[in-house]
Amino acid sequence: MGKATVPASTFKVPHALIALQTGVVTDPDALAKWEGVARWNKAWNRDHSLATAIRESVVWFFMGTAEAIGRERMRGLLAAMDYGNVKVEGELTTFWLDDGSLRITGDEQLDFMTRMVRRELPGIERAHVDTVERLMLTDRALMESRLPEGTAIPATQATIHAKTGTATGVSWWTGRVTGPRGDFVFVSRVLPPGEPIGSSPAMAAGLRALVE
Repeated sequence: MGKATVPASTFKVPHALIALQTGVVTDPDALAKWEGVARWNKAWNRDHSLATAIRESVVWFFMGTAEAIGRERMRGLLAAMDYGNVKVEGELTTFWLDDGSLRITGDEQLDFMTRMVRRELPGIERAHVDTVERLMLTDRALMESRLPEGTAIPATQATIHAKTGTATGVSWWTGRVTGPRGDFVFVSRVLPPGEPIGSSPAMAAGLRALVE
């Protein structure tokens, strides 16, 4: 998984950590006001908190936190966490999307997630990691909303905390699975899925791999 691509919405994981660490977000359940601009995803068209913005992958919420964090604090904490190429260039509200400057490989995503699970992220308080991991809970309802039509959800006792991400030419799903067979981190990336769509090819591929 050596090709570097934009992280798309998987970047919401380090982004949320930085928002909490800098105090831009102090309460993960506090609502930010929707500005009234209708977007293609109807779930985005309402007030959102950090918790719901991670679950629904709400781009406008994180555009706002990016502006509040600022370029230097964002770059500094990404460098401390050693996340991808650490490039925060161009538009501050879109540098992780489509043709943005921030790029990361599958191996780098796996390394980041491993260090996050081990609570080994420099510059980030453990309590913030605990919060973000809790917000990444991927339940059956969330999977049903993101899987391509016809994809079966396996019966399992495992708990999954993960985040999807989709941009032009890439689909991601990365996180942690804890179950009877142990505790693992994983990365699924599908190249290229075409234009961004509502469903996640990477989640479908990742679920098949986890079952196997």
